[in-house]
Amino acid sequence: MRNSLTIRSWCFLVVLSAASAPTAQAGKASLREAAAMLTAGNYIRHVQYLADDRRGGRLPGTPGMRDAAEYIAEQFREAGLAPGGPDGSFFQTFELDALKKLDKDRATFALADGSRRWRYGEDFVTFPFSAVGAGEGPLAFAGFGIEAPDHDYDDYAGFDAKGKVLLVLRGEPKSEDENAKFGGKNASLYATFVRKARVAAEHGAVALLVVNTPGHEPKEDKLYSWSRRDARTSYRLPMLHVSRTTADELLAQAGMPDLATLAQQLESERRSLSTDMGSLRVRVETGLSTTTARNVIGVLEGRSAPDEYLVIGAHHDHVGVTRPRNDRGAGEQIHNGADDNASGTAGVIELARVFAAGPRPRRSIIFMTFSAEELGLLGSQYYAEHPTVPIESIRAMLNFDMIGRVGQHKLQIFGVPTAREFAPLLEKYGRRFGVEYEPQGPDHPLFSRSDHASFYDKGVPVLFMFTGLHGDYHLPGDDWELIDARGAATLLRFAHAIVWDLANMRKGPTLVTEAESEASRENARDAGD
Repeated sequence: MRNSLTIRSWCFLVVLSAASAPTAQAGKASLREAAAMLTAGNYIRHVQYLADDRRGGRLPGTPGMRDAAEYIAEQFREAGLAPGGPDGSFFQTFELDALKKLDKDRATFALADGSRRWRYGEDFVTFPFSAVGAGEGPLAFAGFGIEAPDHDYDDYAGFDAKGKVLLVLRGEPKSEDENAKFGGKNASLYATFVRKARVAAEHGAVALLVVNTPGHEPKEDKLYSWSRRDARTSYRLPMLHVSRTTADELLAQAGMPDLATLAQQLESERRSLSTDMGSLRVRVETGLSTTTARNVIGVLEGRSAPDEYLVIGAHHDHVGVTRPRNDRGAGEQIHNGADDNASGTAGVIELARVFAAGPRPRRSIIFMTFSAEELGLLGSQYYAEHPTVPIESIRAMLNFDMIGRVGQHKLQIFGVPTAREFAPLLEKYGRRFGVEYEPQGPDHPLFSRSDHASFYDKGVPVLFMFTGLHGDYHLPGDDWELIDARGAATLLRFAHAIVWDLANMRKGPTLVTEAESEASRENARDAGD
């Protein structure tokens, strides 16, 4: 990568025109005095706290993540921001299906009348990708649980699954042709757990029991292992993996043939054998629970347009304690995420402190840090779907993600084409602060990988500041000692000036849609031909 964001002087103070630099309000610092508070020392202390080993890598649902969120809220409180959460606190709480927890003692598979209860780990396990919850209903056998009309196979033909717990075979019926698209040596999509769960749910089933098919892989009747990675996904039903012994016991009670016989019959006849299993009624409890996550929100009310907002954001989560992605054979290690993204979170904290200390801008500013970005932008997506202010009142969103390696890489600013006013504003302050940057649009592959994307999807113009990927990305080596605090402080003074102008606009920024951007690029290409 190209070297270094250019900084003429890291201690260069904000120099604004007289028109944009009002005198200090009573008891307030002037705009210039406030900007001068953005120092390397003030910045790095937040990174040090958030990226300390005691935070444990800030995985949602952990004590370290709780401490990090409380710290951010306390910084907002001390700065003088108003709580911005929907309950009057600094927090917006939401549930994460992507980080499910398993309580084996609570997991249950039993006859509904209580006369038989099977043992967890020996007779059944909960699939990590199961939906959270429970189900109870009449038990029915539903073959392989497959609906494949293009292969003339349908386990649901003439069978009503509504309200029932279904017992289904793993995989798909074997074909005599090992190269067949359905039933060949390479399983089709119809054999997947996710497909079985979706089809069963669409037919009204309340839970799904899967059993290893006799004569198929795996030959040994091994139950599915718990995996935190698999637990990040939730399919559409409560799902248990039951042993062949357990399934055969239930089939015998229902007066039906055993698993091996049923599997052979399904493969030879290729017709539905789905049927209710006598009067058996079972109860399923997965033992799963979701993880509670929290966005942290503080508000600085605007001077004369308090119902217009800018959002200044960063995600405060990381990946926790896990095996390094480049050495899966190693043991679990703390991933402190100093650059990703204690660096951006510290930037939001400092901008909140400085704006609160200086003159009030015309518009209100929401300072927000998001949880669960690493799990798929879940915190910002939740906010975009459950905003604390009308989404149409948000005039722009600025996102800071990985801004701590300024001295190693050139600053990239994504989203510049999303508003007509952004390019000239960035050019103005880029020259003033000696900041070189590469503007990027929504067509860049990295554009959709951070929290600003959740706002852009709702029609909000966005800017995303990013100092680049590096060799410590998502590895244990991403520690605070490698953060370029001086460079980050200069970047924040640059950002402070931009935010001040955006927060004092009478109109705009004016959204430019992706389609408009593409049309503009095509016109430019045509003009160059």
